Amino acid sequence: MVQTSTTLTRSAAGLNRYFSSAGGEYGAAVAGDHVRAAAHGDSHADAKERMVPDAVLRGVTLDCADPRTLANFYGALTGMRELFSTDEFVALTNDSGCDLGFQRVDGYRAPQWPGQDVPQQFHLDFRADDLDATEELALELGAAKPDHQPGDGRWRVLLDPAGHPFCLTSS
Repeated sequence: MVQTSTTLTRSAAGLNRYFSSAGGEYGAAVAGDHVRAAAHGDSHADAKERMVPDAVLRGVTLDCADPRTLANFYGALTGMRELFSTDEFVALTNDSGCDLGFQRVDGYRAPQWPGQDVPQQFHLDFRADDLDATEELALELGAAKPDHQPGDGRWRVLLDPAGHPFCLTSS
């Protein structure tokens, strides 16, 4: 699909409104850092410019029934701190430049892993210097460890309190 600069500008304005309404400082940071719209001509210089990636991962947002509970879990597991919070959305941040968000979804259904009756859609991977200690912390915080553990011990699969699979790895 080819977008004209007018379409891109309209899309950028919509994202600005969305992120600004999603939350003050957080919304402004996302909108200001990552909403870019420009028209490109057909010259070789413009084509070269378009080949340079312009998107930077700013954050990941997980659907859930209770954003506060899931934010507390991941905040305690990772040491991330709260950046923004409403009843519908909580964002955690640290100095990595990639925030972790949690949004309330009515009728949320937890993924089923390893089965795919309700697909996992994606999962998070966390590097841990001490897998045993980090796994123990995650379990104390409310994670569950499914019986199915692929990877021959190179990583461990856990389920967060909302049922999302995530992995702990030493590499």
